[in-house]
Amino acid sequence: MGYEKARTTPYIHAMVYHVPKFMRIHNGIKKFIGQGVEKLNDDCRRVHLQRSNKWDAAKDVLLVGKRIEHLAECKRTPRSYKKQNSSYLETGIKDTRSKRVRISCEEVADSQEPLDIDVDTLSVQEIKELLKVRGVKTRIRCLKKLKKQLIESLRNKENEAPNSQQ
Repeated sequence: MGYEKARTTPYIHAMVYHVPKFMRIHNGIKKFIGQGVEKLNDDCRRVHLQRSNKWDAAKDVLLVGKRIEHLAECKRTPRSYKKQNSSYLETGIKDTRSKRVRISCEEVADSQEPLDIDVDTLSVQEIKELLKVRGVKTRIRCLKKLKKQLIESLRNKENEAPNSQQ
């Protein structure tokens, strides 16, 4: 194995015999790296495969190369920004967000009294029947969610009953 004469590629030959000489003469190999050429090749391939009509690919590649060359000299000037309301960042954001309705911050009922019905022993059909009797229409089929909805409806009925007696 190894790098015998028959297995030596031109690239390996250049790295061993010529690169050290260039490094001494030119103080490095930065001038000889092909990064720019590789980038242009990537851009040209992308244009050919994605954007060109593939009838005149050489023309498309040359046009893209010229466009890149022309745009390399251009620098973007940032647009000027003038604050309309300087107090918005300090107080305005907090004010508008405090007015929003928060679904995740629903108030929990204070009364966690035991219910008349043992919800844990009921089946899906029984829970749906109880909800139907209470006037709650639902398409939920998940037992856990149905239990939660039944408990909420029972607690709501309990909370409404004392209010209606007054």
